Amino acid sequence: MTTTTGNSRTLPLPPGNFGLPLIGETVEFLRDPDFMEKRQKKYGSIFKTRIFGADSIAIVGAEANRFILTNNQYFAVIWPPSTKILLGPHSLPNR
Repeated sequence: MTTTTGNSRTLPLPPGNFGLPLIGETVEFLRDPDFMEKRQKKYGSIFKTRIFGADSIAIVGAEANRFILTNNQYFAVIWPPSTKILLGPHSLPNR
């Protein structure tokens, strides 16, 4: 989930690690089934990461997700281009 605002460059980012340039933490994400849980323990329920070439904000847990689902005017779902290609233009997430 990515937030979008007109002044996003001036807003503070949550804690976390973008990892290596371009690939970020993609390798760790794909290899470790507990990737999200480990990051949540380290950084809290909201953290930044870079997966599949996209800078992302991860939100983990019922309370955080409830906030997003009930206040969706503040958020936009943006799939990385690689995911769009893998799923295809007619897949449900790309609609």
